[in-house]
Amino acid sequence: AFSHGCIRLGQPMDLAEYLLKPDTNWTADSIRTVMARKKEKYVDLPEPRPVIIGYFTAWVDTQRRLNFRDDVYEHDARLAQELFALPEEEEEAVASVK
Repeated sequence: AFSHGCIRLGQPMDLAEYLLKPDTNWTADSIRTVMARKKEKYVDLPEPRPVIIGYFTAWVDTQRRLNFRDDVYEHDARLAQELFALPEEEEEAVASVK
């Protein structure tokens, strides 16, 4: 696996082949050769690709077990606040009842 800071890529070869597929200059062998080197290589992609990074502190694994990890980046509190916040109209109604 390749790692850069807090992002770990489990199948770098598969991703490289997918991203470079439209370019016939990149074969599986040429990708492996470049990846085996210790020096970084920057490659212009044929077209822009979106990158979506998921940050999960709870998930169900393939054995259907619920897993939890520490929220080292402290995103859960803000996410919970946004997910479970009442719409403004409901907040005002609740406040006026109190």
